[in-house]
Amino acid sequence: MKEINAQEAYDLMQSDPEVIYLDVRSVPEFEAGHAAGAINIPIAHFTPGSGMSPNQDFPAVVEANVPRNAKLVVGCKSGGRSARACEMMSQMGYGDVTNIRGGFGGAMDNFGRVIEPGTELLHIDGWHKFSAVRADFRLFRRHLNRGALVMFHDVNTVFRGMRLFWKLVSAQYPSYLVPYGHGLGIIRVD
Repeated sequence: MKEINAQEAYDLMQSDPEVIYLDVRSVPEFEAGHAAGAINIPIAHFTPGSGMSPNQDFPAVVEANVPRNAKLVVGCKSGGRSARACEMMSQMGYGDVTNIRGGFGGAMDNFGRVIEPGTELLHIDGWHKFSAVRADFRLFRRHLNRGALVMFHDVNTVFRGMRLFWKLVSAQYPSYLVPYGHGLGIIRVD
């Protein structure tokens, strides 16, 4: 199985617009934050009280949505689920499948310290409560490369939590606001 780190995946996707980022994390993980342009087909579903259970429909959903000749970069949180998805997809006849070593968050040592940073671009657009947005940002912040961009949706809406978090975070980091519609806030993490 081919493997690359998160930075190499980002560089590959920037240089080749045909590359598809397939995020195989659960729907709640994906909704909490994901790389821009990623598509989500969970290899497992999260069930409260039971944990993760295999998504029996994974092969069928992949076949229905991803051409066999696609160039795929596959990621998850830590690289385990994406490695399994790459194995499955290779057995299904997908020829150009690459696992992101260390996953969306980057590789960590046994103490949970990031030893190989994760992504360059994070999209936070989940639950709009202040505490949820703050928790998502704190969770993913340590996995971002220096200079990474973080996008926040709906910063000009009635969703008070997102709007308040944007006000705080935009004062701490270099930021840009796209004021149209519901608003899109972008920060650069240094």
